[in-house]
Amino acid sequence: MKSKPVWNLIGNVMVCSWIVCLAACGSGPSRQSARSGAPTGGPQAAAAPHKAGINAPDFLTRSDAAAVLGKAVGDASVSGDGVNYSSCNYMAKDMSGVGLLVRVYGDDATAKTVFEQAKAQSRSLSNADPVAIEGLGEEAYWAGGNLNQMNVLKGNHWLVVSVFFGEKQSQQLAQTAAEKVLARLAS
Repeated sequence: MKSKPVWNLIGNVMVCSWIVCLAACGSGPSRQSARSGAPTGGPQAAAAPHKAGINAPDFLTRSDAAAVLGKAVGDASVSGDGVNYSSCNYMAKDMSGVGLLVRVYGDDATAKTVFEQAKAQSRSLSNADPVAIEGLGEEAYWAGGNLNQMNVLKGNHWLVVSVFFGEKQSQQLAQTAAEKVLARLAS
């Protein structure tokens, strides 16, 4: 059935959006003031929002996506505010695809805190235990099950990479894509 990868992609984009909203909004006193953007307390409040612009296709290019999938892909579908987060998705004609969500925090400590919170919630979202991935960024884990996404922490960046190419290849291909992103993030 060809429509399953489309629904998997849509589902993962929705989950990524939920995670971004959760991470961006926080809860209770850790939220920032809606008017001023000033921190109102809590562990996430210590850092100011990231100010430099980000664009996910700068980190995962169309040629990177084609190389990961081993086939031509269309132009990126891009979303995000360009300040705190950006995402892109590339799709091939057979509906396989690769996506990247880049979330940037004001400092490394805040990024690590939010990353750890997401990792702790991963089991309840994916119905699978997160699997630690060694040698990728400062910390990385694979959220399999319903999510099938590679989560990588590098400095104040949280990267989420998803590949829709068949269940068994997704983790390895997502790791390959994450390595390409990390190479650009370092430069």
